[in-house]
Amino acid sequence: MGSQAGPLIAAGESLVEYFDVLSSHGHVIPRSAVQRLYDLCKRYLRMATEAGVSMKPKAHLFMHLVALTAYQGNPSFYATMQYEVMNALSAKLVRLAHWDVGEARSI
Repeated sequence: MGSQAGPLIAAGESLVEYFDVLSSHGHVIPRSAVQRLYDLCKRYLRMATEAGVSMKPKAHLFMHLVALTAYQGNPSFYATMQYEVMNALSAKLVRLAHWDVGEARSI
């Protein structure tokens, strides 16, 4: 891992700064901060790839999250663990329903 340590550390630093930028703003994020989020996201993706981190589809969604930040505001106010818990409960209900009516029951 010797040659991968530098890029992996740089990727981690990018993520830390990304969250620092988000936490230093309220719901509305200025354009300059959104641009900084883009820069940090791209740096993270580049460094993580160089370090050998597997880029799953969620890595691509990271860029979309930054794009939405310009329109929907700080994701810290809407992309929370509470929503993930609600999504998990909904998925569990769908799995409990019979396969041919599961989708209808979840709506």
